[in-house]
Amino acid sequence: MTPTAKPDISIIIPTRDRPDLLARAIASALAQDDAGTLEVIVVDDASSPPATVPPDPRVRLVRHAVDRGGAAARNSGLAAARGRWVTWLDDDDELVPGGLAACLAALAGSDLPPPVAAVAALEVVDAEGRVTALRRPPTLPRGRYWNLETVPAGRSFQVKQSLVIERSVVAGIGGFDERFRAHVHSDLFLRLNPVCSILGVDRPGYRFHRHGGASVTGDPVLRAKSLAALIDKHRAVLERRARPFAGMLIDHAAVCAHDGRRAEALRWRLRAARYDPVRVGRTVLGGWLRGRRLL
Repeated sequence: MTPTAKPDISIIIPTRDRPDLLARAIASALAQDDAGTLEVIVVDDASSPPATVPPDPRVRLVRHAVDRGGAAARNSGLAAARGRWVTWLDDDDELVPGGLAACLAALAGSDLPPPVAAVAALEVVDAEGRVTALRRPPTLPRGRYWNLETVPAGRSFQVKQSLVIERSVVAGIGGFDERFRAHVHSDLFLRLNPVCSILGVDRPGYRFHRHGGASVTGDPVLRAKSLAALIDKHRAVLERRARPFAGMLIDHAAVCAHDGRRAEALRWRLRAARYDPVRVGRTVLGGWLRGRRLL
């Protein structure tokens, strides 16, 4: 492909201060050439020193002079993209060989109400490189709410990083909300699914790496602030779906408790109890029994 040719798909990689991991992410993106012609857009969110990319005509570099956050970096990549289809790849993760091609093939054969986006199965990988979990996505037609519907057994909503979507569709809903530093995908999907069907593809397409490095999702203050902002923004929708909303709050409380922030965990559980007191009670009782080795 020449640098001026229009690609079939644009792979956008936001990055900040992870040069070694970035090289791995770019290599996995360039290996997706069975998906058609592609371009890789690396958005450097003010790394120090600045990020570098390989001398490949399929790779372009966009640089932010100041740190604007992951949502802004994703939007900058979207603005620079030329492909009909776009997907995003975090700089510490990888695309699975053949994953994009599988998503595009599934989209071509879909009979869901258009427009249609795809999410692939997601591999969770530990620090030693072992696959510890495989999350398979559900399929939801247009007009539903991702994360707030009943998920079939063996399916998970936690695959949002693997989104493959037409550039015009995601641009049409305003891209990522740059006010968020965490929960950026949750906000996007709450706005996306009402206007776009989401097709689950069982083939693994995204490799999510758990590692000990710094990350926004590991920052408890940013995570809590972003969750509060997410609730404020989508309150009407969330409160109409009380039980799954309570589940979101319970999950956040569990993270707080795991991090040793027990008072904060209690506050989130009390908030969840307004919407599903039975589940909160069972969760608290189960934790008490496990703590005393009775369960």
